[in-house]
Amino acid sequence: MLNSMSEIKIVIVDDEPEILKTLKRILEKKDYVVSIYENPVEALNFLKSNPVDLVITDLKMPEMDGILFLMSVKEFYPSVPIILITGYATIATAVTAIQKGAYDYIRKPFDVQKIYGVVEQALASAGH
Repeated sequence: MLNSMSEIKIVIVDDEPEILKTLKRILEKKDYVVSIYENPVEALNFLKSNPVDLVITDLKMPEMDGILFLMSVKEFYPSVPIILITGYATIATAVTAIQKGAYDYIRKPFDVQKIYGVVEQALASAGH
């Protein structure tokens, strides 16, 4: 049986508190359960013992970049969709992100409807 929307768990990692708050507010409007982290290492520690349905991560962060974070999450949750968001979008980073297992790649500043669309597609691809 598929989870109801209220049981869908999403983790968001970004070193910008305003981005975190905005994404959390946007996604909670759709009744997702959202956990936010400014530090990718803390997020990984949480994820190691708390399975989630979707991860959204920034690409450029001080402690660990989004590609390394993505690869670390994929080690223990290979099927969880991961969406990268960044203000530093280039074709090369987009290609690398997808090759390393990212579901999709969203540029900042992002459009709310784009976020909803990509999140819903990613969840559907994972059977939610």
